[in-house]
Amino acid sequence: MNLFIRRRYDEVISFVTETDQTHPFARNALRASYFLVGDYKNAFEQEIKLAGRRGDDTEMKDTLQKGYEKGGYFEAIRRQVMLLERRSQRMFVPIMHLATQYALLEDVEKTLKFLERGLVEHDANLPYISIIPLFDFLRDEPRFKEILRRMNLPE
Repeated sequence: MNLFIRRRYDEVISFVTETDQTHPFARNALRASYFLVGDYKNAFEQEIKLAGRRGDDTEMKDTLQKGYEKGGYFEAIRRQVMLLERRSQRMFVPIMHLATQYALLEDVEKTLKFLERGLVEHDANLPYISIIPLFDFLRDEPRFKEILRRMNLPE
């Protein structure tokens, strides 16, 4: 995660793949690093692996696979986040997970909606938005700056 936060994506990819790290933080950093260097094929493969780690979620795997076949990586993520939102009506889905998935789509409005909800609900992972590269596309957004300000975090 330290390499990822420092935006050293190639080093993240090398380290995690060469050392066969299985820790969820390592796998998340790997997936996001692949995404940020534009390697959507490998980012998708990591997304499938992460779905498997969450209790062998066959519904999620199928949703991702069908989305990928229909329209590639971004369609897979779009379908995944729609499934997560439906699930959130009947079970706990971490707000930051929803915000992060919308960040992958660079959906400004929906990402901010979930970040603001996380602020209201005191999501314990919310302070990390100040350093997670996936949120870089929001850095100039006044609502994002306000979230950081309300948590007393630097821009």
